[in-house]
Amino acid sequence: MTAASYKPGDRVQARDSALLVPAGTLGTVTAVYLTMPDACEVYFNGQPAAILMWTDELERADRPADDTPQP
Repeated sequence: MTAASYKPGDRVQARDSALLVPAGTLGTVTAVYLTMPDACEVYFNGQPAAILMWTDELERADRPADDTPQP
């Protein structure tokens, strides 16, 4: 999946464990870059800053964030 498939505000989760992010960690896409079509910047829950991730390491989150208020 390319970064064009994501937009800022999309909820995602890490597909596989990465150096700083365990598999299943929820995050929010904060930026996509046309110059890097296979990467986007994601702010993961519990991380101090956004992380540049390859899009093949991400998948759409099918559950709300833990910090999202429930109706």
